[in-house]
Amino acid sequence: MTRELVFGNAKLALPDEIVEGWVATNDGIIVEIGRGAAPRGSMDLTGDLVIPGLIELHTDHLETHLRPRPKVHWPERSAILAFDAQIAASGITTVFDCIRAGRDDDYSPVVNEISLVIGYIMQAAAEGLLRADHRVHVRCEVTSDEVLDDTRKALTQRIDLISLMDHTPGARQFTSLDAWRIYYGGKSGRTAADLEKLIETKHASHARNYAKHRRALVALARERGIVLASHDDATPAHVDESISDKVAIAEFPTPRGGDRRDDGRAECRARRFALREHRRRDPCPQRPSRHPFLRLRAGEPVARCLRARAAHRGLRSGQSPAHRDHQPGACCRPP
Repeated sequence: MTRELVFGNAKLALPDEIVEGWVATNDGIIVEIGRGAAPRGSMDLTGDLVIPGLIELHTDHLETHLRPRPKVHWPERSAILAFDAQIAASGITTVFDCIRAGRDDDYSPVVNEISLVIGYIMQAAAEGLLRADHRVHVRCEVTSDEVLDDTRKALTQRIDLISLMDHTPGARQFTSLDAWRIYYGGKSGRTAADLEKLIETKHASHARNYAKHRRALVALARERGIVLASHDDATPAHVDESISDKVAIAEFPTPRGGDRRDDGRAECRARRFALREHRRRDPCPQRPSRHPFLRLRAGEPVARCLRARAAHRGLRSGQSPAHRDHQPGACCRPP
């Protein structure tokens, strides 16, 4: 049974402008857009802004549902459904669920957790229980002793994105050891002596594992055509490493002071270069989202790049607004 809806008196985010008009849909797919007054019988949006559903490339919030309190492990199925409900309520129609590979000081997965969680996500999607379109983003803690085993377990199922993380004190996100001590000391309540021992342990893990694990993870991603993301690129050397590894997405780049090149734009050019390499292939199938609309109250700011990217992905006649939002390359296209 088809369901036709017309949304009128709305502000429509088009590729180059926002216009007042209306949108006609059939079974959740946009079939026509128009300017000005809507046809009779339309739903009055009272001037609300209409954009395609949002894309969340990196959220760790699923871990919060799985571990709501210390020493508490919530059943995976219930945690995933609750997480999905919050995602949909936020106007997100495609989400890359971050699942950690490799143990870290603040998170130690239970045995086979990564395989269980991915399996439950796929099962819930197959049963039609999820509101959003869920993709799997494996966050690899490169210096961890277990990261390769965990990643290989994850690769027995569908993986859409792999990010390469290094939270070693003094590197990337925590180039300042003092900043790391304040953050982890406040988070964990450890004494200054314990923090110094942890720094030594993490530095030893970095020296032992970083280079060989990064090479192995990059090779695994290439073999399977999985898009790679870097994490906390903070120096020109990090950017060069990402280019060499054909990384497509820079997550949380953190250039600082003298690390900037060519008035801070070199990293952006590096991302575009790497991105072009990955646009040639798309491991993610294109599927229309069932929840294409996000309504924001009139007057709320929407970034120009968000409007342009969102509209580019499908606010056109005859196409679901989220129809193209499943291409990892397209997700991170610079404005």
